[in-house]
Amino acid sequence: MRSHALNSAHSSRYMSCKLAPVAFQIAAIFRALLIMWSVVQDAYCELPFTDLDYIVFTDAARYMVVGISPYERFTYRYSPVIAASLIPNVLSQPFFGKLCFVVGDFMTGWLVLEILSSCGSSQRTKVASVICWLFNPFTLAMSTRGSFESAVSTAMLSILLLILKGNTFLACAVLGLVIHLRIYPVIYLIPLCCFLCLDCDVPDAHSWDRRIEGSKGKLFYRGY
Repeated sequence: MRSHALNSAHSSRYMSCKLAPVAFQIAAIFRALLIMWSVVQDAYCELPFTDLDYIVFTDAARYMVVGISPYERFTYRYSPVIAASLIPNVLSQPFFGKLCFVVGDFMTGWLVLEILSSCGSSQRTKVASVICWLFNPFTLAMSTRGSFESAVSTAMLSILLLILKGNTFLACAVLGLVIHLRIYPVIYLIPLCCFLCLDCDVPDAHSWDRRIEGSKGKLFYRGY
């Protein structure tokens, strides 16, 4: 009986290790299909698939290519870094930025794995968390429509991982950059400062697993 239980646990861990790469591959296929569909819907449907902000970013990048300030583009109110980073939209492929945001999605998934590994979570919890991120309809649509929020998510989880690893200086630098790009992440200053100033301990693996398992029912009940 004990041998059977050990074999079952080993098999479960093995399957969990194999599931993570497969999840990333399937998620990449889904996002590639959505990007291709966005080209069709933008061309033939009255309601475009591409986010309006993405169009504004691309127009601002076009202004920069010809030597005009991106702020000459009406409604552009973002950092010039965003427009400059999307210049390949103008010079090469118009969906270059979407591909970058999709890469940000995958980086966020990898960061989820790293953060949970730092907290000592089980392989099952890590895989379940990555799947919840990669196949969330909101995150699928967000990056493939050209929303910059996927890059913000990547930056914020990078900050969390850096803090957990004790690299506070670099975490502050990344936080400053992301606040420059999008002002609203400034709200995370208070909880991060409280965490650092109060010298909070990171919850152990069992605590993280209990919280995640306990939250699953609540998430489904609320319709998220």
